[in-house]
Amino acid sequence: YDIYAFDYLTSNPIDTNAKRFRSKMDSLFQAESNTVVILAHSMGGLVSRFAIYEGTSRPSYINRVITTGTPYHGSPWASPQFQGDRGPLGSIAGFLTDTDGGRDLAWDNFDGKISGAANVKLTQINAKKDRDDLFYAYYGSVNSTGNIGSGGNLPGLSIACPLLGSSFAPSDCIVPASSASLSGN
Repeated sequence: YDIYAFDYLTSNPIDTNAKRFRSKMDSLFQAESNTVVILAHSMGGLVSRFAIYEGTSRPSYINRVITTGTPYHGSPWASPQFQGDRGPLGSIAGFLTDTDGGRDLAWDNFDGKISGAANVKLTQINAKKDRDDLFYAYYGSVNSTGNIGSGGNLPGLSIACPLLGSSFAPSDCIVPASSASLSGN
């Protein structure tokens, strides 16, 4: 196997990064057929999804896209409507997401849980489904004791996750499972 890495600035818009990624893949793999596997985490999964849907044709070189903890419907923590009543943690989240790329991670409100929240880019990409069979979404959740699914225990998470809010449980503290599972697609 050959392994390639794709770097991008998280502050850039997701669709801008996706266009660069798709262009790079097209130039590298145009002669391939069903051989490329993408492994992406978090925002990288969104960049990959936007790249797969870039252009009018499905990339024939892609075999599958494996994502972990990808906020397909965004994260409440990237939404000003959610950040606003979270005190200092909301202010920190606002600071961290105050870029084009950070704003692209805002909750798309597909479930109506955050009054006034919206993310046009995610709503538009999530309306597309004809290439979703390429995606394998993996995600986890942390409960109030810091247990990670059926796996180990990270004591620090038992303190951090409740502070981050449980209105979107199950979640990994930042990305709700309903978002990371590509719920509705």
